[in-house]
Amino acid sequence: MTEITELNIGDTLLLDQSVHQPLTAHIQGHPKWKGRPVRRGHQLAFQVTELVDPSYRTEPSQQR
Repeated sequence: MTEITELNIGDTLLLDQSVHQPLTAHIQGHPKWKGRPVRRGHQLAFQVTELVDPSYRTEPSQQR
């Protein structure tokens, strides 16, 4: 799977599920949100409908 940081405008992600099923967004390999694809004006977006694991937090790395 392509890393999110490598995506460009116009790229398409192929999903192995129905568009009627909720999508799960992951952060660092952990499921974080469930949601659905939506349109916001002319833009495509991801609308969060559920928080999957509220105990998992991503902390910014501390660089020195």
